[in-house]
Amino acid sequence: MQGRERLWWWAAVGGLALAGLALRIAAAHGGLWTDEAWSVIYAAQARDPIGVFLRINHDNNHHLYSLWLQAIGPAAAPLLARAPAIAAGTLCIIVAALLAGGDRQLFANSRYGDRSAGSYRSFWWIGHDPQPSIAALGVFGQRLYIEPKAQLALIRVGSHPVASNLYTDAIHRNAITALRACLIA
Repeated sequence: MQGRERLWWWAAVGGLALAGLALRIAAAHGGLWTDEAWSVIYAAQARDPIGVFLRINHDNNHHLYSLWLQAIGPAAAPLLARAPAIAAGTLCIIVAALLAGGDRQLFANSRYGDRSAGSYRSFWWIGHDPQPSIAALGVFGQRLYIEPKAQLALIRVGSHPVASNLYTDAIHRNAITALRACLIA
């Protein structure tokens, strides 16, 4: 996909994301649902950020969301309390567009022949393996690797002395395989 076609693709994705945002905002009006209300109560009872991790012993404690609820306070409007879910739902549309895949020829023409079949779009490498994945790669070995179906997200920060993933791909692939085996049993 080149030039004008790519522009139209991302314009369509942007339009869908805006429509999704509008729908989520429209649906977010009204009082808190029972589980949302309990999350507000638990966040308030935790008293401080460390309490979110140590004092809330409930399976409904989503740590980042509880920290958000503490930051905005228990009297915040329901729309504000739902802002992280609204943002995440909207971003899912963009992630879905990325996961749809990109130009397989760009992927095939890369110097990374040991990678599995995939595609490339807008700085994202999409793996079309039995475990579909999406990855952002830094030239010094940094990596953001996501397998949506497995709910697996791995981040590697660091610095390889040579600016090329040719030196780190095999190591990262083996590490991801080992971590997947340990984390998803």
